[in-house]
Amino acid sequence: MRKELAEIIRGLSSRSLPEIGLALTALEAYLASLSPSLEQFSKTNTLDLRLNALIALQDSFQYNVVSLLLEALAYLGQSASPGETSQLLLLNHCMCGMLLIHSDSRRLFERRTNMDLVLSLLDKLHPLCTPKVCISVLSLLVHVLVKSSANLRVFEAAEGCKIVSQHLQVISASAGETEPGTEDLSLKVVEFFIFYLTDESGLEGQTRSIKYKADILRPHFAGIDELLRNLEEITTLKAPAAHHLMNGP
Repeated sequence: MRKELAEIIRGLSSRSLPEIGLALTALEAYLASLSPSLEQFSKTNTLDLRLNALIALQDSFQYNVVSLLLEALAYLGQSASPGETSQLLLLNHCMCGMLLIHSDSRRLFERRTNMDLVLSLLDKLHPLCTPKVCISVLSLLVHVLVKSSANLRVFEAAEGCKIVSQHLQVISASAGETEPGTEDLSLKVVEFFIFYLTDESGLEGQTRSIKYKADILRPHFAGIDELLRNLEEITTLKAPAAHHLMNGP
């Protein structure tokens, strides 16, 4: 495993788009090969030898894959030609997988520079910014922010809410002529806001209330109050159902 991972890391560290592409393809295949191990873990909460070895390696700077993916992301953002988004999409997909396997790698995004790097891909002037890329970035942000109050606060400090909401405003304003994928992106933005408004009770560190986060969104998202009402209605409907399931008729 160490040798296989070293080859992938070597490719991710290169300054050659073809080599980075090969490394990403190899990483995707490697992660896919871990599916049985991950399925076993989800059922039994026990790590097999392969998964345990990978997680142990991620605790070392030399073998931490997410840190190398961030370096490759920075290089792709500067070097890839406009429209050449396949490697970027694959990179985001692989990073989501690694964050699921090694949650401690989320701490890398406590650094403002790493959060800014991810958010930069949502800049409409970025040559690689397409609806499909934006959707993949929003999915990545969920993996970065989940169960991490520290990352949520960095996201807010980097004006992440404003950056994300700009896409929704553009989509809402463009009634007739829309780029393919903009409707899917619009839905993804709303889904992301629902995730962002999740209750932070139980998280360690500096937490914020739903009201506080809604106030951050309000200047950038005109539909925030309607969204909050819908979420409250869903919560109200779920409560009796949960009580019924736990206590019976």
